[in-house]
Amino acid sequence: MNDLRTCCQQAINDGKAVRGWCSACYQRWKRAGRPAEGPPPPMSREDARQLAIASVRANAAARREDYRELRSWGEPRDQAAARIGVTWRTAGRYERVLRERVTA
Repeated sequence: MNDLRTCCQQAINDGKAVRGWCSACYQRWKRAGRPAEGPPPPMSREDARQLAIASVRANAAARREDYRELRSWGEPRDQAAARIGVTWRTAGRYERVLRERVTA
């Protein structure tokens, strides 16, 4: 049975009879738990941007925490920075943030 392909809440008709969803719609449907009503709508650009920002901030916070732990074990600044994959300058920023936390 060939139907119009319905993806991203829009009918796509490129002159071919197709079945199913595009890979993006299929992946959203699968991640949503395979609901009977089909894939959820795509994430808005603003939601995607906010999610990316939150991810970057969480990763930075985790690196700062790793850096703090290495320094608490007596690891020198340059070696601690190399172990977590940041530059010496970034390690200096982490040092300032950690000092501000202690004094606050």
